[in-house]
Amino acid sequence: MRNLINFTDRCEIVACDMFFDVLDVNLDKKDPYRYMADRLLRNTVNGSRDNRINAVLKYAKE
Repeated sequence: MRNLINFTDRCEIVACDMFFDVLDVNLDKKDPYRYMADRLLRNTVNGSRDNRINAVLKYAKE
């Protein structure tokens, strides 16, 4: 696998991690609980499997 994907423009590895959910949430230091709640509600694991699929596609395009 390494020989197929290293140093090529034909493909790339795209990963999705729960960290990416944070990218769309602004941290307000005066209200950290709202920040934590926003992270939980926007979490790609929250809801249908389509949420996670769409998040992976979005970040891959970005």
